[in-house]
Amino acid sequence: MHGSSRTRPRPVRQGALAILCAAALLWAADARAYTRTFSAGSLIIPAQMEYQTDCGMTSAYGLIYWILYKNQTLAKPITVHWVIEPRKLSHHRCYTGDDTLPSYSTPNDNDGCDVAVQNADGQPVARLGTSNAEEEGFDVSTLTYSTTTGNFSRTGTTQIDEDRKVTKYSGGLWVIDASERQAALNLFLNDPDVHRFRTGDKACTFPYPATGGGSHHVEVHSARISFTASVARMINVKPGRIALLDAGAVTILKTYLRNAGLVDIPNAGGTPEEHGVIYDTLTPVLDFTSSPTYPNGALNAPDPEDSTRKLYEVMWAPHWESDRQSTLPRDGDLGDSIIGDARWTYYDSVTATHDDAITNGLKNVALFSEGGNGVFAWGSSLEQAFLRLELVEHLAGILTNSLTFGGPRLLASSQVAALLEKRKGAGLSRPADPARPGWFPNG
Repeated sequence: MHGSSRTRPRPVRQGALAILCAAALLWAADARAYTRTFSAGSLIIPAQMEYQTDCGMTSAYGLIYWILYKNQTLAKPITVHWVIEPRKLSHHRCYTGDDTLPSYSTPNDNDGCDVAVQNADGQPVARLGTSNAEEEGFDVSTLTYSTTTGNFSRTGTTQIDEDRKVTKYSGGLWVIDASERQAALNLFLNDPDVHRFRTGDKACTFPYPATGGGSHHVEVHSARISFTASVARMINVKPGRIALLDAGAVTILKTYLRNAGLVDIPNAGGTPEEHGVIYDTLTPVLDFTSSPTYPNGALNAPDPEDSTRKLYEVMWAPHWESDRQSTLPRDGDLGDSIIGDARWTYYDSVTATHDDAITNGLKNVALFSEGGNGVFAWGSSLEQAFLRLELVEHLAGILTNSLTFGGPRLLASSQVAALLEKRKGAGLSRPADPARPGWFPNG
């Protein structure tokens, strides 16, 4: 792995897309990062393939969730620190095979590290065994990057022992300070829900079959010396609920929850009427439309347990197309401003318009997005997912800005046809769907 080839741009590491989606289990919180020194004995939960199996990387999110979920039973909740280096120049370059410290002034082999634990006497960290005993001189994986496939693979092992002076981490690791170490160790050893992640069973077939289980063992490291890190989030409460769109791919999230070891949480999933612990399944656009009960749609409902918070903090939209995968309210349903016209509309007093259900629903999605909540857009490729997320943000901005001028207006069909022809001429669209003239799939 030595040499300049490690500094070239690379795709996400193998298994990272599944972790990206599991990361939607994370939370909206105060975005102000700060620097903190953690004492020797602090616990580190790595999130990278040198230190975890593929199953362990995904299950690390499950372990963190279970700790936060169990906090409600503890006299003093455990605080989890999510460590991300704000100066990092990449999301993947962090060479763990030597003692070179990270630097962030120019691109280099370690400009993607989030933290480094340095000990001049060697053995910067120990591995925590299943009985919570510290293990010194433990094996970690070495990685090789393929310029042909664009993937990393585990090709061997090396040791973190007295000869290793620096241990580096990337991928957004979690840290529990030494002051709360014992409370975490008690959960690891004595709580059956948490102990499932600390069994030592490292057998891994990834991704897990949809109906199967798999090993959820997560490696935990123990710092042998104090270290300083940039903390992006401090969390000691369960993450906010996910608003999962029931748009034909709802099983995707359920599979990720299974992979992360979260299917055993009682009442994990629910609905806007009967709330789940982790997520509620919402029907687009029916649950987005305004009504006397939810003036900005159920998506923007307040938390019944804390009216200062929103019930949902993340909207998960897997492969949703509003014109094809939506259930519309009917004439006379709650919120309808004109009853008897054979359709549902909602009167927007700001724009003085009677909006159809999809327009009203998307306005409420824009309100959700611009209110500081997360929108997780899912596509069949990483590029498509980014484009969909960018489109949601772009449309929300257009919608909000247009309200000053009376709201968005439909283009004439001749104008739409002319724009589509220009798009086709630029090579930006795909062949038209013969069943739907004028509509270009994913275009």
